[in-house]
Amino acid sequence: MKVLHLSKRMASALISVIMLANLGCSESSPDDEKIDDSAGPKIYVAGTKPENQNTSVAELWVNNAPLNISSNNNPGIANSVFVSGNDAYVAGYELSGNNNIATVWKNGTPTQLTDGTTNSTSASIFVDGNDVYVAGDEVGNIGFNARLWKNGIATDLSDGKQSRARSVFISNGDVYAAGWQLHNIEFTAVVWKNGVSTPLTDSSKFASATSVYVSNGNVYVGGSEYNNESDKTLVAKIWKNGTPINITDGTKNALIEDVLVSGDDVYAVGWEMLGNASEEVATLWKNGVPTRLTDGSKNARANSIFIHNDDIYVAGSERGTQNDKAMLWKNGIATSLTDGMNLGRAFSVFIK
Repeated sequence: MKVLHLSKRMASALISVIMLANLGCSESSPDDEKIDDSAGPKIYVAGTKPENQNTSVAELWVNNAPLNISSNNNPGIANSVFVSGNDAYVAGYELSGNNNIATVWKNGTPTQLTDGTTNSTSASIFVDGNDVYVAGDEVGNIGFNARLWKNGIATDLSDGKQSRARSVFISNGDVYAAGWQLHNIEFTAVVWKNGVSTPLTDSSKFASATSVYVSNGNVYVGGSEYNNESDKTLVAKIWKNGTPINITDGTKNALIEDVLVSGDDVYAVGWEMLGNASEEVATLWKNGVPTRLTDGSKNARANSIFIHNDDIYVAGSERGTQNDKAMLWKNGIATSLTDGMNLGRAFSVFIK
């Protein structure tokens, strides 16, 4: 469900020191066109697609057919999609003026979550009954501030620390989010439950959480952590109820982007470096056992997973002729959603 890739140094470079803006929110039209799913299951993929050589826009694919949901072809990204009933909800952001604005689209109609005074993004969306939850961030006086929006109303998750929320999940009325906070001088993987943060790591080395999933009362969080402060090899990890499980051995960089539980099986997707290769390999793990979705000849990432009727769908990207192309894998079989000439990526998949 989600997706922003920032190293510690990249994040520090992007942080501005402007005061936190008052939040604004526009309303969706009551006459939003609903999506007809009477013909059977549909495959929804959220991402970004090139509108021209210089601009990529927020995009929603339905059964591989693209729909540009950006306002006036503004540059943007659709990070997460969730379908409830006949309504398709998408979270992401659009560039307006000099700033990105966290945005939710319902059936293609946008609602801005902030007023655009500072940069903001929405990374993940979850719909529970009539309530729409969005995890993301907004830049304020301390830098990135983790945010959770419920029906457009923002809650600050930062605890006064630089932070980002990357994923949201609702279970039995409890609201879970995952991301990172800056503790002292180090990025720390964090899970929030009903707004209360719990660090998953000890802040001695870089760590970040990217996904949260709750099943049978167990809380699974996917992410990564350095081997140690001197060995900055990323280890792919899943924390189950706060206990870390190494998914990779730390000999090469790896990262989990999304985690999902089906029955007794724990799935994760992300990327891993192989051997001496310099390219990232899109990877699916089932109970810690990897399946390579790409061969390592071109850079590729797996960003999101969804299981429907025993079929496994994965959204991601792979290097094309000149740029990344948006990809969808079904049971390991790849479909290109863009041509790879200009930038395209898929960040989230949902089957209805």
